[in-house]
Amino acid sequence: MESNKFVIILIIVGIFAVLVIIAQLPQKQQAGISSTSTTITSRPLTCEEKCNKNQECIDNCKIFDVNRITTKGNADFTECSSLKDKNSEKICINSLAMKLSSEKLDPSYCDAIDDTVKRENCRINVIFDRAIKNKDKLICEQILNENTKELCKKSII
Repeated sequence: MESNKFVIILIIVGIFAVLVIIAQLPQKQQAGISSTSTTITSRPLTCEEKCNKNQECIDNCKIFDVNRITTKGNADFTECSSLKDKNSEKICINSLAMKLSSEKLDPSYCDAIDDTVKRENCRINVIFDRAIKNKDKLICEQILNENTKELCKKSII
């Protein structure tokens, strides 16, 4: 009777081990991502191809692509043109322009921004930051709006 219990326990443990091993095997298709994304192709798959018409997945994929470019230390505008989606390319260029203008304190990067208001705000922010960093009120003179120009001058100690 004791040896029968041992055999039964051994069988149960064996079945459990097989189930654990099966659970660890890679799945053929992940949730929301087409199985075609696992095949080797000569070109990168688009977000639409990766996400099998799942709009939330597509949107997140496009955001990831933009962030992958704009967060690189040595990113440049030519990388944005590699994006297949024109809206993502525009967002990439705008984000990169704001990032580079702020990092280098150079308002010329703002010229790449397609929206007039955002472009001018970028330029003002860079001039403002440069004036404060250099403690130079004369830099504030480049700001066209008088109220903002005065605020810039008052911010310099």
